[in-house]
Amino acid sequence: MSKTHSATRLILLRHGETSRPELFHGSESDVGLSARGLAQAEAASKRIAAEHPAAIYSSALLRARLTAEPCARACGLEVELEPDLRERAMGALSGAARVDAQPLYDAAIEHWRRGDIDHTHPGGESYRAIRDRALPALARIAAKYDGRTVAIVAHGVLIRVVATSLALPLDDFDRVAIDHLRAHDLRRESVGWSYASWPAYSPHDLTSVPS
Repeated sequence: MSKTHSATRLILLRHGETSRPELFHGSESDVGLSARGLAQAEAASKRIAAEHPAAIYSSALLRARLTAEPCARACGLEVELEPDLRERAMGALSGAARVDAQPLYDAAIEHWRRGDIDHTHPGGESYRAIRDRALPALARIAAKYDGRTVAIVAHGVLIRVVATSLALPLDDFDRVAIDHLRAHDLRRESVGWSYASWPAYSPHDLTSVPS
């Protein structure tokens, strides 16, 4: 009787709250985390450790690295950096106030949901460009840790691109929840990739941290 092969799991986590959450932050911005973001990472680390990952990967951007480090400590691992999992290049929108720039951002996303994956605002990265750098990086990780679980700290737009490229319809793009430290559990089995999502920590874990 042949041995059953375990599914390869990639648990993608969005980084914690940034120190400037009122602004858009693309790959051009290397902002850190707020006190709440650091607390989110610490709280989530226990939940991630319970999944027994074989490795912890992170985007090379500071907000992702600061999120990944508590998870790595909780698992007794070192953070491995993967620059191709960085956030979308946002051009002029990086560093802009969300309240002012949201309409231009939303317009680009609506084009993607309709299938126009090459559309973007000036200086911004398209869906196709994000997909074409992120999926090969994830394929390398999945091949290295075949049959095991890997936790990966990345960014909201990238996570939505990955989820809708591998397991969900493109029309679900903005329905993929990207609250901070949301876990996006992608499993590769014989029929392809499946998707599930769950919070990496409970609200009571942050009762002493200002929102």
